[in-house]
Amino acid sequence: MFDKGRVGLALGGGGARGFAHLGVIKVLEKNKIEFDIVAGTSMGAIIGAAYAAGVGVEELEKKTKEFFSSDLFADSPLMAISRASQKGEQRWLKRMKNILREKLFFARALFHPGAIPSAELLPLVSYFVPDVLIENLPRVFRVIATDLVSGERVVFSRGSLRQAVLASCAVPGAIEPIKRGKMLLSDGGIVSIVPVDAAREAGADFVIAVSVDMEIGHWQGVTSSLGVFMRAGDIAAENLKRQELKRANILIRPNVGNSHWTDFLRVSDFIIAGEEATTQALALIEKGLPQQNRLRNWLYNRARQLGFKD
Repeated sequence: MFDKGRVGLALGGGGARGFAHLGVIKVLEKNKIEFDIVAGTSMGAIIGAAYAAGVGVEELEKKTKEFFSSDLFADSPLMAISRASQKGEQRWLKRMKNILREKLFFARALFHPGAIPSAELLPLVSYFVPDVLIENLPRVFRVIATDLVSGERVVFSRGSLRQAVLASCAVPGAIEPIKRGKMLLSDGGIVSIVPVDAAREAGADFVIAVSVDMEIGHWQGVTSSLGVFMRAGDIAAENLKRQELKRANILIRPNVGNSHWTDFLRVSDFIIAGEEATTQALALIEKGLPQQNRLRNWLYNRARQLGFKD
């Protein structure tokens, strides 16, 4: 009687800003908007993996706040870099250089493919992501990484959930890539910052994309050759992202401003930003949902109007 459209949720990368995904999922759940498929890149992979594994959004939010007030985080390199990004008005590269030197990471970065060993990221991933196989999850889930050897996108649909997420979160230059067979795996955001295509390929007919990366904005002008080089890379990445986002049905863009990817001290603000952006997008989402989903939501809302409880 109704079309059997499958709904997918594509959660983008963005470091600490990715905790806005929790706010997005919270509002979708509250309004009984269900999705069959989740795809995640980088921090979107962490949040998506936990949710696809059956961890409730309320529990995830609680775990998030507990983690970032814990000794585990306080003693981590992520905390050191997060604090460095808040100090004074020095340029970010100078602040990063100083903190890496303080933590002996700068010397490591000169002779290793990442300033921070991937093992240092594992406690964060393990805290949120259960040690299970992707193919055994109760919800279809895809993790996106990049193979630095071939330059190709890698989509994980099987195997260790934690290892796939760890590879997806290996921020280039900051966290060393993960070696797997002949591949050298790094952040999925290099090739697919918001994994709309992976959600489509997994069978989604209707995709809600959540983008939490920084807008490139207007450049203030040439200050160095390194600045020109980095700007050129930002432009290329932005255009790649825009092309993929065109293939989403709905785009949710939480107002995370220009917060740095290491700004983990603001996760509560990012969660609220996700809630607000999704609330604003609800009418468009419900209008665009496949017929069977619209009927389910209409029945639910009608029942609430008549006084029935969940």
